[in-house]
Amino acid sequence: MGGFSIFHLLFISPILLAMYFVPSIVALARRHRSTGLVIVLNLLLGWSGIGWIGTLIWAIVGQTKSARQYNG
Repeated sequence: MGGFSIFHLLFISPILLAMYFVPSIVALARRHRSTGLVIVLNLLLGWSGIGWIGTLIWAIVGQTKSARQYNG
């Protein structure tokens, strides 16, 4: 029989969801200055290929938060 079983759905859905939020994950991992905005735009525009690619590029090349430098 063809089609997807519930097992396939339960296995594939988390993978697809993680792939959808790759730009957000990259922004969080890099401590991007505009992480919140990257997440919102990824959530709202990620469904379009251009929105997903745009947020991914922004997450990769954008400025990160600098670590605090202590004088000590």
